[in-house]
Amino acid sequence: MANNNATSNPASYLQALVINAPDKVLFTESDNELTAKVLYNRVNVLSHLLAQSGVSAGDNIAIFLPRGMDAVVAVYAALMIGACYVPLDISGPKERNLFIIEDACCRAVIGNEQAPEWLTEAGITIINAEVLPSVSIQEPPVGFYDQADAPAAILYTSGSTGNPKGVVISQRAISAFVQWASHAFNLNSQDIAASLSPFHFDLSLFDLFAVPAAGANTVFIPDALKLSPSRLTDWLAENTISIWYTVPSILVFIALKGGLNKKNLFYLKQVLFAGEVFPIDSLIRLTGLLPETQFYNLFGPTETNVCLYWPVDRKRLTAGEDIPVGYPACEAELGIDPEQGELLVKG
Repeated sequence: MANNNATSNPASYLQALVINAPDKVLFTESDNELTAKVLYNRVNVLSHLLAQSGVSAGDNIAIFLPRGMDAVVAVYAALMIGACYVPLDISGPKERNLFIIEDACCRAVIGNEQAPEWLTEAGITIINAEVLPSVSIQEPPVGFYDQADAPAAILYTSGSTGNPKGVVISQRAISAFVQWASHAFNLNSQDIAASLSPFHFDLSLFDLFAVPAAGANTVFIPDALKLSPSRLTDWLAENTISIWYTVPSILVFIALKGGLNKKNLFYLKQVLFAGEVFPIDSLIRLTGLLPETQFYNLFGPTETNVCLYWPVDRKRLTAGEDIPVGYPACEAELGIDPEQGELLVKG
């Protein structure tokens, strides 16, 4: 059920799912579910509210919401009208978030009833996502705005060496990743993916777009489990998770303290990891504890998302040696600058 149509908008597959599989659950948070039809209807309502607030194609919209289904609706609504979503870290310092809102020239912020006072004082339009279920919109759906080179997202770096830097990712770039991931990991409508990555982190593009584009279900891991590896592995088993894209530090945590030697993660077919170096000793331990699971090392700076990947070959894992970054992903063209020794990527 991958998105094989001619459009570049990474969320446009939703229109086909509404017709062909309207009751398919695409996102799950606790006991709440978003089917294709319900998601599309909420996205349509929010897109009209955005338009009524003066937002149009080409504008940037900040999203100040917890990781979860409300934020999903906000992302898709921005894309529906051709705007670019700018996810904020709700736990980050207000100075950073205010800088991002100003730096990205955001036209509006999608938030909720818990929007902090500093946000309301910023002089920017705030749209409350929590009112969506009670709002009725008579206008027909506007359809997903499609322009290949239009910005779809702006993800900001940590700013550890100065002010955060916004990285613009186009509709076409995300769609290329969605298409590649669908084939590389054989995603299908029976898959259930665990999601732990915040939306301001590029790993979230897999959970937000690649998984539901295949008609699969993205299930949000409760925040409380991040510091409880044993409960986290229980949750993976109870929710029959088949694929998980996360950072090595979380995987090291569950390899050491997740009690995997006593649990059966029978459904976990694939684990993808990126964002950090995976300590080789921990990877050897984890692959031994999950002998039936396929592991993949994904690599790429935020500017390229994923440009290299390596299907982990257990026979090549040797203590004291680094693991490869592998082969080109997303049809990227790769080279090495002979003078600087830097990786060159064209995609």
